Amino acid sequence: MVPILAGARPALAQEQAETGKKRYQIERRTTDVKIDGRLDDEVWATIEPASDFVQTEPNEGAPASERTEVRIFYDDSAIYFGFRCYDSEPNKITRQIDTRDQVRSSDRVGILLDTLNDHRNAYDFSVSARGVQSDSLLSESAGGGFGGGGGGGG
Repeated sequence: MVPILAGARPALAQEQAETGKKRYQIERRTTDVKIDGRLDDEVWATIEPASDFVQTEPNEGAPASERTEVRIFYDDSAIYFGFRCYDSEPNKITRQIDTRDQVRSSDRVGILLDTLNDHRNAYDFSVSARGVQSDSLLSESAGGGFGGGGGGGG
């Protein structure tokens, strides 16, 4: 089991009540999956989504204003994230053409992987509504940690 902050499962409810953190159990799957931005491969339908997210901006800790579902699994070579983002006003989604690693003015989804579990360093991966990708290393020693500017994109 790889702990990820996300949606709840009943087996983890006790721990969540004690710590206040949500956890999501990621399962190993052996399947072919097409990386094409669509979630129509059979494997995605077999995975329970994480969906009860909260805001970081503008109202930190408040329930998310729009529903987002994330499905996660891994195999021997990769970890896979599938996002389904709902929007009650899709005509207001910002889809600017940005430069890779410079996604600034578009709506986007992303993940932070704290592989050291130190809450000071993380790999940050995101993709904009236009499909522009960004990845960087966030580091407290680079002046940011999780909440601020990151160091070394790449």
